[in-house]
Amino acid sequence: MKQKALSKNIKDLLATRNQMNLVFDNFWQYFQIDVIQVNSNKLLEQIKQVKEFEELRNILEVHLKLIHNQCFLKQTKIYKSILELIQ
Repeated sequence: MKQKALSKNIKDLLATRNQMNLVFDNFWQYFQIDVIQVNSNKLLEQIKQVKEFEELRNILEVHLKLIHNQCFLKQTKIYKSILELIQ
């Protein structure tokens, strides 16, 4: 009887682990493809048209703010939850 209960607990634990892996994979893919890659491509296009240093500095500042916002770093509840999950 103990063996069946232990086996069920292990199966439940592995199922939860697999679901968490899926969540992390989706987050990672979102950050890489939808946030970083898209914004980096836009940044490179903007940099090609820069004529002055101050313009470049402003473009970089906007770029970093966009990534910061899209990575949930301003949403404190989400940010804290992500940190708790990865620790």
